[in-house]
Order: sequence, then C-alpha cells, then structure tokens
Amino acid sequence: MSDSLFGDIVSSYSRAEAIADGVLVDLSAIARQTPLRFPVAITNSAHESACVPTSATDLQIAQRAVIHSMLLAIAHPGSRQTDQIRFAVSVLAPDDTRREVSLTARIGPGDDPSPVITIMLDGED
Repeated sequence: MSDSLFGDIVSSYSRAEAIADGVLVDLSAIARQTPLRFPVAITNSAHESACVPTSATDLQIAQRAVIHSMLLAIAHPGSRQTDQIRFAVSVLAPDDTRREVSLTARIGPGDDPSPVITIMLDGED
C-alpha cells in the first residue's frame, strides 16, 4: 500500500534533470542581477524563439531582454493572473527584421516547495 494520496510514483522528471538535458535553459544567473530572487528557467523552444543572438547582440543580451520584458510585465497590473504573467519580447532576427514573441512566465514549486519561475511560449505547459 502506498503512503501517497495519489498512489505510487510511476515516473518523475525533475527541474534539475530538465536543465541538465537542455529541455530548460537556466537564466538564474542573469535574473539574480535584477530584483528577482527566484530561480528562472526558460523552455528550450522559447529560448530558441526569443533569445536570438545577431551580429549586433550576443546571447546574454537577448536573454536579458527576456528577463527585462518579464519584469516590466510584473510591474504592470493588467498582465498578472494568479500564477502566471503574459508578456512579449521584441526580437531582432539575423536578417535585421523585428518580430514579437509572446511568452508566459509561471511561478510555482520547483524540485522542492521553493518557488521558481518558468518562462515558456504561449500554449506550452
């Protein structure tokens, strides 16, 4: 008999494993340079869409733009829902055209009950 309300765990995949596997990209070091105090990661697909290095910008600048756009959305009361924030980041593509990428940041527990932020494309879970 299981001690868990929901039964035995069939399988688990931790946030740390997702970062090690490249499913999530850890942006915590960049986030710590801001008022954010929670670990921050972005899904690989969102990272590939929103963090595009060009000849004018490097990868860290693109990653900072995502964090900055999220912080602006956090400060804007209309963008907040209970556990998520929707925001967009303007991306300069390698061909020097601009496009907007819509993102969602969710806050919730990580591998332990401590809060973490995960940034993803709209529609990702």
